Amino acid sequence: MNRRIVRLLVVLAALSFVLFPAGVGNAETTLETVQSGTLTMASDPGDYVGQGRSYSFATPGNLFFARSDEAGSQISVTVRPDAVDSTYWGLQFAAPWGQQLLPGTYTGVQRASSRGSGAPGLDVYGEFRACGALTGTFTVLDVSYEPSGYVDRFHATFEEHCGTLTPALRGEVDVTNPPPPPPIAAQITLDSGAELAAHGAARVHGTISCNRESDPAMSMIQISLSEPTKAATVTGAIAISVPSCPATPVAWTATLPPTDPKHPFLKGSASLTTYAALRDPFYGEYVYGDPLTGNATLKDG
Repeated sequence: MNRRIVRLLVVLAALSFVLFPAGVGNAETTLETVQSGTLTMASDPGDYVGQGRSYSFATPGNLFFARSDEAGSQISVTVRPDAVDSTYWGLQFAAPWGQQLLPGTYTGVQRASSRGSGAPGLDVYGEFRACGALTGTFTVLDVSYEPSGYVDRFHATFEEHCGTLTPALRGEVDVTNPPPPPPIAAQITLDSGAELAAHGAARVHGTISCNRESDPAMSMIQISLSEPTKAATVTGAIAISVPSCPATPVAWTATLPPTDPKHPFLKGSASLTTYAALRDPFYGEYVYGDPLTGNATLKDG
């Protein structure tokens, strides 16, 4: 590779680290939209991040996003001037490692993504500017968040200095959300009747209902069937999709081929086990229901 190109790549890599230090990125891909939010900031002359200017953002004119980590030790807030603007502001507030972020004043802060043991963390960055190292303080006035990372409420003031420089960026952020929906829960029933199908398979039935709709593209019912016969214990298993899971029970049907084609399902009593694996579109995670076991009588279809 040409040496001039190599040197240019090194310079660009170093510049990208200054502008976007580790842990500073386009966070709204994982953050959730905030219903109500405000952010005000005032920057001293000579402050690199704020450029000596004042800023004010608020919903609904501007877009706010927020998220806490699973441990509840850090909260991130992102603000976009509008849906198509490529510039944005990001704020990260972190308690010392191993501690929860609670109301109170945090001093001696370091960069949130690289804070040392016992140090709280803060990062305020925007318009492609960030501090490579920083000092400062922040006060959490109110905070409430869910184990899922959903932020109910976060209100804080902050003061950030790049490195040990005197000019500061000061501000206040306040975001609120309505209570989150309950996790998805499914109710499954099993029919006691079942039919023999072609090629030694068995067809079973039931219903499913949910307190909230799941993601239809990534939700399923897992079903297994076991029937003792004179020749062997015949088994089969299958997963079927859940295109809709409303509050009113909807019917499902599954045809299970035998695991061993040499041993088909026969007329008689079989043990049926099923459970739901539903993806919660709000929380972005899977919910696995408790297995439900019942007996089904196989008859000619």
